[in-house]
Amino acid sequence: MEVGNDIQEYVSRLKLCGKTRNLTEGRRIHASLSKSPHCANRFLANLVIEMYGKCGDVAGAKEVFHGLGSPNVYSWNLLLAAYAHNGHLEESKRIFDSMPEQNIVSRNAMLAAYAKGGDLDKTKEFFEALAQKDEISITTMLLAYARNGHADQARVLFDQMSNKDMVCYTTLITAYAQSGKVDEARYLFDRMPERDVVCWNAMISSYAQQGHTDQAYHLFKNMPHPDVITWTAVISGCAQHGQLSHAKDLFNKMPQRSLVSWTALVTAMAKYGCTEDALLLFHKMPEWSTVSCNAVIAGLGHFEEIFERMPYKDIVTWNAMAQAYAALGDFGSVKRSFDTMPEWDMASWTIMILEYARHGRLGDARLLFEKMPNWDLVLWNAMINAYATSGHLSECSNLFMRMPQRDASTWNSMVFANAHAGHIDHAKWLFDLMPEWNVVSWTVLLAAYAQAGHLAYAREMLNQLPCQHAVPWNAMIGAYAQLGHGMEAIQAFGEMKNRGVSPDSVTFVSVIAACVSLVTAGVNWELVRSVLSQIAYRETCVLNAIVDMYGKLGAVERARRVFDSIPRPTTVSWTAIISAYAQNGSHHAALELVLAMEADGVKPDDVAFITILTACSHAGLLAQGRKYFRSMSEDHGLLPTMDHFNCMLDLMGRVGYLQEADELVNSMPYLPGSMMLFRI
Repeated sequence: MEVGNDIQEYVSRLKLCGKTRNLTEGRRIHASLSKSPHCANRFLANLVIEMYGKCGDVAGAKEVFHGLGSPNVYSWNLLLAAYAHNGHLEESKRIFDSMPEQNIVSRNAMLAAYAKGGDLDKTKEFFEALAQKDEISITTMLLAYARNGHADQARVLFDQMSNKDMVCYTTLITAYAQSGKVDEARYLFDRMPERDVVCWNAMISSYAQQGHTDQAYHLFKNMPHPDVITWTAVISGCAQHGQLSHAKDLFNKMPQRSLVSWTALVTAMAKYGCTEDALLLFHKMPEWSTVSCNAVIAGLGHFEEIFERMPYKDIVTWNAMAQAYAALGDFGSVKRSFDTMPEWDMASWTIMILEYARHGRLGDARLLFEKMPNWDLVLWNAMINAYATSGHLSECSNLFMRMPQRDASTWNSMVFANAHAGHIDHAKWLFDLMPEWNVVSWTVLLAAYAQAGHLAYAREMLNQLPCQHAVPWNAMIGAYAQLGHGMEAIQAFGEMKNRGVSPDSVTFVSVIAACVSLVTAGVNWELVRSVLSQIAYRETCVLNAIVDMYGKLGAVERARRVFDSIPRPTTVSWTAIISAYAQNGSHHAALELVLAMEADGVKPDDVAFITILTACSHAGLLAQGRKYFRSMSEDHGLLPTMDHFNCMLDLMGRVGYLQEADELVNSMPYLPGSMMLFRI
């Protein structure tokens, strides 16, 4: 439908395009307006500037602005808002300083630019210099504190306000939630003089995002009039924390579904290994948006087909493609995607830097980092985290000292780097220096103590937690299980539930591992059965752990029954059942399952090949062992590791092929260890 010449029609269409971020339609309307009798109308031109700004096209906004004969203060404010809203801090400063006239709107836009830029000190300095502050100024400063994890400073500002509206309450609730202080958020929520749907959604989202899905659902049931955002928040919370069955039930009961709710469920299903169900649900979606396609590309294996079918690809799409290749470990395709992108944003650079780091190319990552025209806090954190996770403490510390600004993520990386290097005392010293802690901060230090065997210190950290969250509890239970303290793991599991923390699939997997150690240590099966009865068996990863447990405990038939109950077994599922048979002497049955796995279209990974080669070795099947060893690289593109070579040498030693074993050792890309030489 062609846009008519009526001014009101232009107004409504331009506002709708800005609201929906429909840049293509906005450009079409702008082209029509340029040819109409209203082409010189400054009011409509200002709306075009606003539309371009909201759609992210600052170049388009600037072009229209410069086409105005005499821009008014409203025009200047809209141009400033366009650059501020899209994160162009330096250009926002230049525009602000060039304005012939500034008002409270201009100053609030500049304050928003500082806040969006992530420099909290400069944001605070600008805010305190304002001669006049209104509700927007104060709310913007509250948001800046919230985004940077400074909930306590946000509370001080909030308490100084004479008039507190629902926006301020909601902002502070969000700040508390993002800092992991859900109890403080709920305290504030309960004392609000009135609540609108936005406040309810903020509180429910806080519970859902922090893993308190039971509390989120309880509040949801008591909400007077939940809207589609409320439903989506609860569904997303359940889905993101592995409660897929509950998420599906809620999704099916939704009176009205949004693209966000569809996308949340699809991506969660993909994340937890239900790829075929996720793809089926994706194709049932009534429409695809760029956002939903981007989310699915990032989470599913069929992303190339979806990418090619998309009529419009934005920078988020290209980044999602690069992320999808990164998830598959396909460095070459990540690099090609990066090089092919029509433009790069901070996320693009971050993806490439992290991918270099993940493949051990820290020099290339640092080179790319130093070449960048400017850095934001996310990019600094990406580089420092790359050094931290790779064990380069010195480089990590040097970058930390160079950083113009730090947030909780920066400090967490430094704590992790020191803990990873074995400097737990220094990690604790840094933890104590942090301006504020979040859930990750507590979990990093707790895990460091636990992994070093200091379980008492780790438990003390858990008891000191200012808020209850599944992640640190999972770290504690996992540490108990890994170190053979099965009973303590079970007791912590019970205490976790008593404190109102909802266990997730990660919890259940650790508890199952603890059950293995209990039975191995001679604990009665009845206790284990009692614990298992408290576990939700719905998710594939939990069922995989049950199969693995029964296999390790010699209950192969039980392992097979659980395996057969898995709707769509993954590579991990098949590996677990193959290992169950192999560990218990049924090597030929294990190899028959390998054939069934291949017939089911499931590809073995490097862990599966270790299990397969071990089965061949114990059965003395040299020909089949050779076949699978060659298949690793020839059919699956997997490079054999030292463990795979060990399996082959063990097999050759068992059947007496010592000369061939010696030739294999000489052809290896690794130096043979003493145990390897002992095998031959």
